Amino acid sequence: MKRILCFGDSNTWGYVPSSDAERYPASIRYPRVLASLLGNDYEVIEEGLPGRTMCSDDLKELVGNRNGKLAFGGAVYSTLPLDYILIMLGSNDLKYIHKDTAKHCAESLEKDYIYKVEQKLAGKIKNSPKIIIVAPSVVGDGYDKVSNDVIDESKYFNEEYQKIAEKHNCLFVDNNGLETGSDYIHLTEKSHLLLAEKIYKVIKDYESSK
Repeated sequence: MKRILCFGDSNTWGYVPSSDAERYPASIRYPRVLASLLGNDYEVIEEGLPGRTMCSDDLKELVGNRNGKLAFGGAVYSTLPLDYILIMLGSNDLKYIHKDTAKHCAESLEKDYIYKVEQKLAGKIKNSPKIIIVAPSVVGDGYDKVSNDVIDESKYFNEEYQKIAEKHNCLFVDNNGLETGSDYIHLTEKSHLLLAEKIYKVIKDYESSK
């Protein structure tokens, strides 16, 4: 059985737009939809945390520091063996409290995630997982936790993340067609399905090319 770790934020967790931490049922969340598309020969592991960032410190009672780079290594090692590691982060780094950029998120993706797999993990296990980089959706114009210039920053996720993916021979999934709901940041049910289909195609195309 092939195993896939989906490491992300509230969209991987399945946050319902404009809700009070309500979660989509499993049948709608993109990791579970992906599992259904792939079939019984695959196991998809959900590791989503609302508020998780790519590289920005964000402390919250009970949750602790939601900086993804601090949790990534533990999540990977605790779920080995893995055939794929999917990373979908960056939206939360654009909030007012962080004011980060898509380019800096991409730099962290390379340094704090990909290098950890390539340099720290690959030599210790039999088969190194293939990394799938997913560009987060573009933040809608009405999202009230970021400024307008930061909203524009989210439009560069595709470009910046694809550069890193190509540099390291990672699989890449763009955010084209992904729509957010009434809160302008969380994916709609339709977008969860679309994202699962896009990831499925990337995996199947890769496996058929080997």
